[in-house]
Amino acid sequence: QHPRVRSLVLVIGYPQLAPEHGTCRELTFAAGDYSYLREFIVDVDATVEAAAERTGTTYVDLLGPSEGHDVCAGADAWVLGAYSSTRAMIWHPFGNEHRAVAALVLDALR
Repeated sequence: QHPRVRSLVLVIGYPQLAPEHGTCRELTFAAGDYSYLREFIVDVDATVEAAAERTGTTYVDLLGPSEGHDVCAGADAWVLGAYSSTRAMIWHPFGNEHRAVAALVLDALR
C-alpha cells in the first residue's frame, strides 16, 4: 500500500518587464508603448491572480517584488531583454530572478 501523497499547487505571477519611467536599448518598444506593456503585464497578472482565487489556489505575486528589476534595470534586472548574454537566453530570467522567486515560493509554503 502506497502512502497518501498530498499535492499543493501554487500559481506564480509574472514579473514587471517595463520600467515605470524611461526607456532602454534592451526593451525594444517604441517609447510610447512602455506604459502599454506595463499595463498589459498588470492585466495579465490580475487575470492569473483571479483564476487562482477562483480555484482556491495559492497565488505568488511577482509584480510587486519585481518593481525596480525590470528589463531596463541593468545589473538589477530579473529578465534579459532583446540582446544576447552569457547569463540567460533572450527574454528569459536571470539567476537573481530565480532566487527571488524561490524565496517568495518558500514564504508562500510557510
